[in-house]
Amino acid sequence: MEHLPIIITRTLHAAKRTSSQLRQAGAATCPIIISPLLKILPISQEINLETNQEVVFTSENAVLAAPVPAKDMLAWCVGERTAQVARNKGFTAVAANGNAELLVKLILQSKPKKSLIWLHGKSTAIDIKLLLDEAGLTIRSEVIYDQIRCQLSPKSIKLLQSTACVLPVYSPRTATILSEEAADLPNLDHQIICNSKRIKENIKLNWRIKIVGNFVDLINTTAQISRKI
Repeated sequence: MEHLPIIITRTLHAAKRTSSQLRQAGAATCPIIISPLLKILPISQEINLETNQEVVFTSENAVLAAPVPAKDMLAWCVGERTAQVARNKGFTAVAANGNAELLVKLILQSKPKKSLIWLHGKSTAIDIKLLLDEAGLTIRSEVIYDQIRCQLSPKSIKLLQSTACVLPVYSPRTATILSEEAADLPNLDHQIICNSKRIKENIKLNWRIKIVGNFVDLINTTAQISRKI
C-alpha cells in the first residue's frame, strides 16, 4: 500500500491537534508534514469583559487571546472545539455547528438580553458584526490578534515537487496563501480537502478539490485519501 503525504497548513497549535486526529482516523503510517501558513500574534490592548456582556467567538485563537471572563459570562462559539476552549478558560459556552452563518442564526434565535462583543482576528472570513447589525442586533467588534503570513516549508515544497500530496485546508485565508505559495509548483495530482464553498473559491490552483460537510468529515476524508492503494 502506498501512503500519500499529508501537508497541514494550519497554525502550529491547531496543526498538531489535526495531526493527532489524522493518526486516530487511520493515517497512522502516512507521512504528515506540518507547514503553518499563518502565525497567531495576540494584540495587546485594554479590553475589560463585564458582567453585562456576552462574548462571540469565531475561532479558538480568539478565546486564547481573550481576557479572563467575568463570572458566569456566556460565550457564543462557532463550534464545539471553540466552545470547549472557552469553557476551559472560564466561560459558559454555547456552540453552533462549526459554521459562522449558523452561529449568527443561533444568536438571533436566542435573542440575547445582554450587550454583545465579538472578539476576533484581524482577518475574518465573515463579518459577524455586519450580519448581526443588519438583523437589528447591535454588537461591538474588537480585534485581539493578528494572523501573520508564513511561507511553505522547504520540506513541504520538496514533497509537492516530487509526489502527489493531500492537503486539508481549513480557512479562506489559508487557501489564498497556499495558492500564492504553490503557484509555480507542478500539479502531481495533489488533492485539497476543505469544508466550504468559500474556501474552495479562494483556491486558485489547478489541483483536485473535494468539499466535505464538516470538520469530522474533513479529517476522515483526508485520512482515507492518503491511504492510496
